[in-house]
Amino acid sequence: MKNSNLENKNVLITGGVEGIGYECAKKFQEQGSHVTVTCLTNKSYEKFLSLELENKIKIEKLDITNDISIEKIQQKINKLDILINNATLLKGGIEYRIENFADVVNVNLMGVMRLCHAFLPKLALAQGNIVNVGSVSTEISMAYAPAYNATKSAIESLTKSMASCWAEHKVRVNCIAPGLIKGKT
Repeated sequence: MKNSNLENKNVLITGGVEGIGYECAKKFQEQGSHVTVTCLTNKSYEKFLSLELENKIKIEKLDITNDISIEKIQQKINKLDILINNATLLKGGIEYRIENFADVVNVNLMGVMRLCHAFLPKLALAQGNIVNVGSVSTEISMAYAPAYNATKSAIESLTKSMASCWAEHKVRVNCIAPGLIKGKT
């Protein structure tokens, strides 16, 4: 059964070529939304194209750590109703090294902020929605992933601040915190 509230909505899902992002993309598409997913690598891009969904779900390459890459996708998307910040970096035990910790922060936290900031004007025009994907790791200890844990906790806090501040623009901002997901698409 289709949700008429989602029909013809324009949805952007970062990191949407597999896992949670991919499943969200399929559900939005089934509801009649116009969905664009992003990926970072050529390998992910080619894998997604092989699924033969390009007529239903668009794919764009995006590096959320790069302002030029964000500007390019921003120019391609004329209207945006829903932004789902799903792209995530998890390096595991090597996150204790400063350069790896910084990489994870740059993707998981700064990437969310960059995209929200870049798309705020379009989301405000649409009185749209932002969904930031956090993690259950904010409630449990994952000793092997200190940067991941820190960024997911920060996303939860950032979401609260954005929700308070951007309500005046009629943009709703929420955070979800899924648990561990088994398997791949």
